[in-house]
Amino acid sequence: MTVGTGQATCHHGEILQGVFLDERGRPTRGLVTLPMSEPRTRALFTPFSVKAPRHVVVDPLDRAKAARAAELAVAECARVAGTPLVGGYLSVRGGARPGLGMGSSTSDVTASVRAVAAGLGVELSPESVARVAVAAEGASDPVMFGERPLLFAQREGRVLEELGPVLPEMAVVGCLTGSGQPVDTLSLKGNARRGDIAVYERLRAALRTAITEEDVAGVGRVSTESAILNQRVLPKDELGTLREVARECGAVGIQVAHSGNVAGVLFDAAAPDLGERLAAAADRLDAAGLTPTACSPRPHGSVPRRPLRAARPHRGRLDPSHPGPTTLDHRGATLDEHVSEAIARPDLIDLGGGLLCLRFESMKVASALAAVRHLLDTGVVRPGDTLMDSSSGIYAYGLALAAHRYGLRCHIIGSTTIDQPLRLQLAILGATLEQMPPSDDLRLDQDRRVRRVGEVLREHPDYHWMRQYHDVVHGLGYRAVADQIRKETGDGPLTLVGGVGSGASTGALARYLRESAPDTPLVGVQPFGSVTFGSDHVTDPQIIIAGIGSSIPFGNVDHTLYDTLHWTGFDAALAGSTDLLRRHAVFAGLSTGAAYLVARWEAAAAPDRRVVFVAPDTGHRYVDTVFARHEEAADVTDLAPREVGDLKELSPPWCRMAWGRQPAPERAVHRE
Repeated sequence: MTVGTGQATCHHGEILQGVFLDERGRPTRGLVTLPMSEPRTRALFTPFSVKAPRHVVVDPLDRAKAARAAELAVAECARVAGTPLVGGYLSVRGGARPGLGMGSSTSDVTASVRAVAAGLGVELSPESVARVAVAAEGASDPVMFGERPLLFAQREGRVLEELGPVLPEMAVVGCLTGSGQPVDTLSLKGNARRGDIAVYERLRAALRTAITEEDVAGVGRVSTESAILNQRVLPKDELGTLREVARECGAVGIQVAHSGNVAGVLFDAAAPDLGERLAAAADRLDAAGLTPTACSPRPHGSVPRRPLRAARPHRGRLDPSHPGPTTLDHRGATLDEHVSEAIARPDLIDLGGGLLCLRFESMKVASALAAVRHLLDTGVVRPGDTLMDSSSGIYAYGLALAAHRYGLRCHIIGSTTIDQPLRLQLAILGATLEQMPPSDDLRLDQDRRVRRVGEVLREHPDYHWMRQYHDVVHGLGYRAVADQIRKETGDGPLTLVGGVGSGASTGALARYLRESAPDTPLVGVQPFGSVTFGSDHVTDPQIIIAGIGSSIPFGNVDHTLYDTLHWTGFDAALAGSTDLLRRHAVFAGLSTGAAYLVARWEAAAAPDRRVVFVAPDTGHRYVDTVFARHEEAADVTDLAPREVGDLKELSPPWCRMAWGRQPAPERAVHRE
């Protein structure tokens, strides 16, 4: 399995739509679309490992049909080729605005199905894609068949007739009727009348002849009559204006989206003075209040006017690519409406020598915000509900802020490492904290928290367990961070370094960065004693890097994403934290010191690449336990990892291993 990509075009409404007879003589709804080369949807699918959760997480969240189609496509690939049933991350970009009748949802769905098939190494036929599309969205357009002129049964996902090899060359001046308001396609009820089938069969025959004879005027006559017949299904007040403009400008007819608001005036691409005719039509439409769009479904002719927007509008505050709603001050600057939105955005600092520090005040705020927005958006939780999870520190703060932001309650099962400043902040924010008793054994601390989570859920079955270690929604918040990294670093090669922890941050960042650069290496940092990458047999008596390791398997860690692993002990991480503050004035936690140490080594080993390392929080929690011991810190230039080829060879203070995106060790596999 690998990252799969898929694309699909849209269309400009229909040439013909109505009720026709199928091969058995049964009345069947069908349509013939006017294909376009742009806009198009682009999708990427990153399969999870077979041991990870099987659901699909889509970005952005409003592409729910695409996510449903991806899950159905996984099942179809399993049926066709025996591939495993897996989940994955689905990223969907581009496409037409929804609700205009341009096949936006089918374009999303088709691109997504193609991406899934590519990721699983399966070739699905257009017929299979069409079946999946109808199952995912209820009705589909034939974009998966390309530009062939097909009479397509949109609610059944099958071709009724191929009307010819290709449509004759046409140019279209497009516009939006109905003020461009979206239309709910599936809500339209077009009951057939007595005699309708005869009318539509006549138009079907006429269109077949026109395509065969390359008769553009014949296509225009069919399209115009179909638009008139559709008035009883979706009336367009502007239809008379469109027909008048067509007559005045020498067009062959008009066409409309039969279940949307896009429309167009059709011209023969070979007509004399085509440019003048197109410009005249655009001027007349503009004068009538129908702003023309630069749209030419066929290769010839377009109007250099305002383009039809292909980007989807922002749909409220639950879009994971934005920390939350924003307003503008009197200078036009963006203002956050909650402090969590500012905290969720990191700073990218160039330290020189190819090193870039991705510095967060508190990284898991980004993760918690997006996860909670997703739960609210999908109806899993509602304002007033209680969110609950286990945390060693910064996730507790992030979840408390997200709960404060969205009017929810928050209950934390906290590690013994949570300090007084955080305890006070949680209390004032309204979160409740159950902190584990003091213990020098972090394995015992984590085991106690896991047991207590189960007890609380039995006592309060209405609480929602966030499952930060196992629920893939915690990776959604890093889409915006990955976009920021690419925007600020450009197109040059990058290496990503960071503590593994729950797997959400480095895993999600790597997935998103690999959408544009699939060869981006991911280097994970682990403490000795962590089960996640098999170092639980090694002890480090001073280990306090609780946030980047674990004594239990985590479902969110996808081992197949990591190219290289480093294990660092306390002394090595202390040296890194101290040097980062002394040399670069960056005050950050112990896991950041470990990541900085590793990033320095990786940057020196590959000077042609810039190395981004993740700094998940500030150093305030570590003043007494780490920075008070700065005089003990070794010089980082004297430190180097020991290369190992087997987990049995691991030992402090610092080891490096080429992981090669291999699966998890058996004891690190999460099982529900």
